[in-house]
Amino acid sequence: SFGYSFKLVHSISLFLILIVVRSFTSRGYKSLIILIGFFSSAYLPVALTYGSPDYNAIANILYASKSESLEFLKAIPWFYYVTPLMGVVLTLMAFNVKIGKVKYRGWIILYIIIYLFSPSVKAYMKTGALPLFSNGLPIIKASSEAVSNYLTFVEQSAFLKQQMSLPDRWVPQKTSADYQLYILVIGESVRSDYMQAYGFKIKNTPFMSSASGVTFTNYISAASSTVMSLLNSLTLRINEQPDSSSNIVSLANKAGFSTYWYSNQGMIGEGETPVSVIAMNAESVSFIKKGEYQQNKYVPDIRMLPQIRWAISENKPVKLIVIHLIGSHSRACSRTNEKYSTFSQSKEISCYIESIAQTDKLLADVADMAKASGKSWSMMYFADHGLEFSDKDTQYARLIHGDKFKQNYRVPMFITASDSHERKTVDRPRSALNFLSLFSQWTGIKDKLINSDCNMMANVPCNNQDTVIKFDQSKVYFSSLAQDSTAH
Repeated sequence: SFGYSFKLVHSISLFLILIVVRSFTSRGYKSLIILIGFFSSAYLPVALTYGSPDYNAIANILYASKSESLEFLKAIPWFYYVTPLMGVVLTLMAFNVKIGKVKYRGWIILYIIIYLFSPSVKAYMKTGALPLFSNGLPIIKASSEAVSNYLTFVEQSAFLKQQMSLPDRWVPQKTSADYQLYILVIGESVRSDYMQAYGFKIKNTPFMSSASGVTFTNYISAASSTVMSLLNSLTLRINEQPDSSSNIVSLANKAGFSTYWYSNQGMIGEGETPVSVIAMNAESVSFIKKGEYQQNKYVPDIRMLPQIRWAISENKPVKLIVIHLIGSHSRACSRTNEKYSTFSQSKEISCYIESIAQTDKLLADVADMAKASGKSWSMMYFADHGLEFSDKDTQYARLIHGDKFKQNYRVPMFITASDSHERKTVDRPRSALNFLSLFSQWTGIKDKLINSDCNMMANVPCNNQDTVIKFDQSKVYFSSLAQDSTAH
C-alpha cells in the first residue's frame, strides 16, 4: 500500500489491469508483476513504520548521513522486515497465473481508462493544471509523490542556498539586554507529556521540575520534523516563507552580541541542512559530528560541555550561545548507549524516558556553569518537535515521526535566569511560528520586522498561535488534530 490507507477500489482496479494486460501479453504481465511486487515488497517495512514517501521522508533521506540512514533502518521493528516475504510469495503465485478469454474486455478497458485518467481531468477542470499521475493507485501515487517531492526539495534547497548568499534584512532599532549570557538550548524529539515537569509519572526532569523560571504548558512546534520546524522557527518569515539569511544568529550579530553555536547534530559536506547553514552565521561554531567522524559511535550531548564552558567564560559583553542537542532523536537507545534507569512499556520507550533525563541533567550542568561564571544569565530550552506512538502497548512500542496528532507538535518550553526566584506558568497557547517574537522579547533585540504586539512571556492571550505545518508543507490548525495516546 506504500503507506496509504487501504481502499477496495484500488485493489479491484489493479486486479482488472493485470487481467487485461495478461490477456494481451504474457511478457508484459510478468514484467508488471515483477515491478509491482519488487517495489511494494521492498518499501513495505518502511511504509509500515514511516508511511508514504512524503516531503519530510524525502528531505530526511537526502539530509541524512550514513549513520543516520542506518538508525532510520534500525528503528524499523525486525518483524517488519519479514513482511516482504509475503509479497515475494504472492508475486510468485501471481507470476504463472493462466487466464482464459476475458469477457467484456472492452468495457473493462474503458473502466481502466476512466479510473486512471479521470482524476487528472478533474484536476484540470478545477485548477487549469494537468497532472498526468494524480491517480490514487498506490504504486502510481507513491512514484508520483516521490518524484514531485524530490523536485520540490531540490527547488527549495536551491532557493535557500540563494537566500543565504544575500544580506539579511535586519535593522535592529533597539537592544536592551537584561543579561550578559543568553543560552538557547534546542532539544530534539521531545514530547512534553513524557517529562516529569509536565506531569509525567517518572521523575526524569528534576532540574526543570524545581528550577525557578517560566514553564510554557501549551507551546507547540512549527512543524513535526527538525529541519522544517527549526527553519520556520529561527528565521524571519516573509509571505509565509522562511528567509534563511534573516535568522536569530544574524539578528544577534547585528545587535552586537557575540554568537556561538555548538551542535551534536551533523554537518555533512554537500548534505548540509538549512539548520547547519544558519549555524554557520555564528562567530564561533563547532559540530561534534562533522562528516562521518564518530557518526557510528555513542556521542552524548555532554561532550559539548567543555566548549560551552569556554564560551560562557570568554570575556565578551553580551553573548548568545546556541546549543543544539541530539537529545531524544530516534533510536532513543542509541542516545543512551542502550541503557535506562526505569523500565516502561518497552526498551525503546524506556530509553526515550532516559534520554530526556540526560537532557535535563545537561540543562542543570549548563545552569551551574552560568552561575559559576559570576555573570548575569538566562537560559531558554525548547524542543524542535514531538513524536507519536507506534506499536503502542506492545514490547515493540516506540515513538516515531508523524504529523497526525497533537503530540507530534506539543513540546516543552522553559526559561530560567540568574534573577528568577519563583516558578511561573504560561498556560496560554504559544506557537513556534512566532518564535522570533519570543526571542526578541527574551533578548531585548527589537526590529521593525518582528511582531511585538503581544507579551509572549506573560500569561495573556496572543493571536495566531494555533497553526502548524504538516509533512506536505500544508498548514492546519493545531486544535483540529487528533489526540495520540498519552504517556503512561
